[in-house]
Amino acid sequence: MAISGRFGSEAKRDAPGLVSIFGVYALSGGINMANQIEQTIHFDATPHDVYETLMDSGKHAVMTGAAADISRDVGGPIKAWGDYIIGENIELVPDTKIVQRWRAADWPYDHYSTATFELVAAGDGTDLTFKQKGVPPESVEDITQGWIDSYWDPMKAYL
Repeated sequence: MAISGRFGSEAKRDAPGLVSIFGVYALSGGINMANQIEQTIHFDATPHDVYETLMDSGKHAVMTGAAADISRDVGGPIKAWGDYIIGENIELVPDTKIVQRWRAADWPYDHYSTATFELVAAGDGTDLTFKQKGVPPESVEDITQGWIDSYWDPMKAYL
């Protein structure tokens, strides 16, 4: 059954409580009107392995296929996809939570969003709940799909 509203026309409900958005299964997800992206993805890996894939520069680079330089310190700088993504770590709780000030190179000058990754053990894997607030309105659709294509799908293959 197709789902409209926050999930867009590409989402469908495959089973109770499970939604497929562009081929990625999520417990929930989509875009709201406040320029916020929300996605929940299940990975067949421990919270530690998911956290390390996001925070370890080498693992991140292998997973995405692009250069990454990610500080492991609060206040430390982050770069991903070469210099396309830049920002800094705001909050780091190992294996549980990552909050980053984040921007893409093609966004308006000095415009940053806040990206939050929350990891919860779920069965034999991890549910990652991702929220990104403050995305420029003209970028929300592309960034939403970009997380799926550039992070969640490659991360599932990597892990």
